[in-house]
Amino acid sequence: MCGRFVSVTVGAELADAIAALPGLGRAQVRAAAPPRWNVAPTHPVQIVVPAEALAAPAGQPAGAGEAIIGARWGLIPHWAREVPRTPWFNARGETLAEKPAFRDAHRGPRCLVPVDGWYEWRHRRPWYCAPESGGPLFLAGLWTRWRDWYTATIVTTDAVGDLGWLHDRMPRVLAPGDCARWLRGAPDEIADLRAPADPAELPGLRLTPADPAVGRVGTEGPELLDSAAAAESGRAAAAAGDAPPEPLRR
Repeated sequence: MCGRFVSVTVGAELADAIAALPGLGRAQVRAAAPPRWNVAPTHPVQIVVPAEALAAPAGQPAGAGEAIIGARWGLIPHWAREVPRTPWFNARGETLAEKPAFRDAHRGPRCLVPVDGWYEWRHRRPWYCAPESGGPLFLAGLWTRWRDWYTATIVTTDAVGDLGWLHDRMPRVLAPGDCARWLRGAPDEIADLRAPADPAELPGLRLTPADPAVGRVGTEGPELLDSAAAAESGRAAAAAGDAPPEPLRR
C-alpha cells in the first residue's frame, strides 16, 4: 500500500521532469504546491492530468498537453452524495474495472501522482523508499471532480522483487515510457499497467530508516529522513537482524 509519501519536486521543477517523459510536454502549473515530507491521506496533493479534461482558465483558450493541479488525496466518486468515511487513498490494480468507487475513473482520462519517495512500516519501524538517483517517480493514479474538488487515489499492486521485504503491496510505479499511455490510453490499452511492474523497468530504489515521528500526521520537514531518531531506528533494526536488502535490488 502507500499511505504516506514525500513530495518535494514541485512547480517549475516538476514541469521540467514531466517534459522529459516520452510523449508528454512541459505541463502547465495550474496549482502551486510547497515541498512536503509527510503527505497523508485527505491532504492536498499535486497530480498530473490531461489539460483538455479541465475547464479552461478564465479568458484563456482550452488547454492542450498536460496540467499540474491540486487534488484531495482520497478519491470521492462523482456520484457520491457526501464525503465517504472510507478515504479511498489507494485502489487495487486488480479490481479497478469492477469496483464501483473506481470503475468510472478507470475509464479515463487518468492521472499521474508525482512523488519523490514513499514511506512504509515494517515491525512498527518506518522506512523510506526512493530512487537512488533522486526523484520524482510517477505513480499510476485515478482522479475525479466532485463538486468543487478534484480528488485522487494511488493505484497499488503486489510488491515486486526485493520490495516484498518491506510490504506485500506497493504503489504502481510507471516507467517513463508508460506515463503517456496511462494518462490517455483506452482501458484495454492499459491493462498491463494495472498489473505488477516488471522489476527490470523500475529505477534503482533504496530503503533508508525514517524518523518514527512521520507516523504523526502534521509532522513535517526534511529531518524526518535525516535525524538522530531515524538513525537510531536503523541501528535498532540492524541489531534485531531486520535490515533491508542492501542495496535494494530491482
